[in-house]
Amino acid sequence: MHRGQFLKEMVKESGRSVTWLTKKMRISRTTYYNHTRDEDLPAHLLTGYSHALGVDFSQHIPELKKLMFSVKDTSPPKETQDAISYWKQKHDALLEKWDTLQKNDR
Repeated sequence: MHRGQFLKEMVKESGRSVTWLTKKMRISRTTYYNHTRDEDLPAHLLTGYSHALGVDFSQHIPELKKLMFSVKDTSPPKETQDAISYWKQKHDALLEKWDTLQKNDR
């Protein structure tokens, strides 16, 4: 299996969609599909995909070990997620009130 096929297989195993991955990587879907056809996909690109997916590709491609650094969870802490949710609900409630006021003025 060449590197592009390996990438495609790892994305499939991750359960993530190609759309999610390409947004995370800030590349086009066309670029991703070109990468999956590349037999000699450069190590730095594989490392980027590895970090985006949160999967250590160096277990399968040993030469990546020197390029890899620890994969961190980039999701915000629970407190931040709760605060975002709180303010989103407040925002939505205010928008609904605004819409109601606008309809009453007509």
